[in-house]
Order: sequence, then C-alpha cells, then structure tokens
Amino acid sequence: MNESDVLDGKRALVDRYFPVARAFMAGWVAPSRVAAYAPASNIVGVGVAEKVTDNELTGILSVRIYVREKAGQRKLSRRERLPSTVAGVPVDVVQAGHIEARKQRSDSRRRRIRPVPGGVSCGHDRGTAGTAGCLVRDRKGQGLFILSNNHVLAQCNEASPGDSILQPGPMDGGTSQDRIGGLSRFLPLNLGEGINDWDAALVEVRQEEATPEILLLEALRGQLRPKRDMVVIKHGRTTGKTQGLVEDVNADIWVDYANHGYGRFRDTVVIRGSGMTPRFSEAGDSGALIVAETCHKACALLFAGSPVLTFANPLAPILRALRVQLVT
Repeated sequence: MNESDVLDGKRALVDRYFPVARAFMAGWVAPSRVAAYAPASNIVGVGVAEKVTDNELTGILSVRIYVREKAGQRKLSRRERLPSTVAGVPVDVVQAGHIEARKQRSDSRRRRIRPVPGGVSCGHDRGTAGTAGCLVRDRKGQGLFILSNNHVLAQCNEASPGDSILQPGPMDGGTSQDRIGGLSRFLPLNLGEGINDWDAALVEVRQEEATPEILLLEALRGQLRPKRDMVVIKHGRTTGKTQGLVEDVNADIWVDYANHGYGRFRDTVVIRGSGMTPRFSEAGDSGALIVAETCHKACALLFAGSPVLTFANPLAPILRALRVQLVT
C-alpha cells in the first residue's frame, strides 16, 4: 500500500462525511445554507496518519477519522458505526474532542515586551488576546510585519486595514498606549462558504518595535515543510514553550469560530503534545509559530485546538499568499 492509496481513501471519506461542503463546492446548495453549517455528527475531521493501537504508533499508514467522542462499536447503531477500512486501506478512529480557534481565556504571559518577540500576547484593540507569531518582511524589503492569525488580528474578517494592534492584547491589559502598529492585510476566512488553507494576518511594525527572536526558542534557521513524525516546539501566549509530535499533515477539519460560525480547512497539520508537555497548546496560543526542534526551522502557524490535539497551517503557503518572507 502506498501513500497515494491512503490519500484516495481519505478523499472518499471526506466526500462521505462532509456532504454540505462538497455540495457547495459543486454548486448544489446556496452559500447562505452553508454559512450556517455546523458539524452535527460526531465526526470533526478526516486525515492521514499512522494507526495507533494501545496508545502506540504501529507504523501502518491509515485514514484517520477524528471524532468528538469515541464510543465502542457495540454502543453504536449500525448506521452510526464507522468503517474499519476504505478501498482496502485501514481506518483509525481518534478522539479529538471539539475543535475551536485558540484565542483568549488565560492571564499568562500578558506583560508588555519591547521590542516585540514572537510568542507573546497580542491582539486587535477590540478583541481579546492571541499570540504574535514571527517577524516577516515584504519581498521588496519595504515593510516589516508580525505574522499571526486572522482571528487574532483581523477579528474574523471584520477589521479594517490600519486598525490598532496591541501588545499585550486587550484581555491581558493592553491599551492604546501599547499599540505596536496597524493591521496591514489578512487572508480572508471562508466561514461556511468553501474551503480554507490558512488563518493568517499581518500587523505592520517599525523596525525598533520588533525582533525576529521567538521567546525562549533558539534563533530560526529558515523554514521547511512539516512532515509526519516531526518533533516540533513552539512558544505561545498561554502555555509557553511546549514540545509535540506531528501526527498528520493531510487532515480536513471543521473549526468552531464561536459567533462567527464554522470553517472547513484542508491539509491541516495535526500535533499531539509529547514529553513533559502533553498539552501542546491551549486557548490564547493562536498565532504561535511552530518550529522543527532538531533543525530550528519554522514549519507551521498554530490556529486551533481541541482538548487533546493542536491544529496548524503549513507556513510556506501562507508566506507566499501574503507576499512576505521570514526574517531570521
């Protein structure tokens, strides 16, 4: 069995379990119906990862179904039971819990820091608080920006260019005196309508206001694509420095953006905490840069999580879409 077979199996289950999004993409239903969509079933994602048995990775590549709550097959009706294989590929069911955007809730790491490093509290002046990710530069060398999430800096598409961004974020005591710059641009979130590849936005800053350092992490040495079994670290506004293992880089998931609705994301990176940090992230860590531990290269941008897993977008496509490059 090769990886293309497993990806084909994943696509088959996405079509089966995400029918509303599939119908929208095919033009079968009106956008207004999809915009109000919320996953009604227990299934919140489908991806590709090693099969887990008795909490151990088996080395067998499988199609993974992420569920809010895992129940024994005997407790389920025939209609509710999930397949054990799809097109000859094994299926693994993993309990993820409810997946939501990783913003707000904690008072940790809320102090003002200048120049601003990655990994600290920030947010829109009418928002709560998330995490400043990393420093990036316009490809023409004409502007300097801090990268974070759309839902942290741009209020899920509701903000306007030039709006004030604070460090620390308002929930952590930030006021107009803590302004670090204005919202520059963001990649729109398609909440309900269509499919998302990223949750990202930029705040423009002056050179003396920011640094390429990430709090408590070594200097960045460039970037690379996230891969399964990669050991990664991050520093976030809520949980600080944590370590995790990439389990999946092909997950299609639904993310709850609270009052803004649900967004469907494709080819999402899925990370499970490891070592001394079983929880890789918590609410407030949205926007944190994820770094490969062995080579200290940036690979993804954290944007969502559940009680047991963390979800991130690959970094390179975000930088291309925003027309910026990483500052190291």
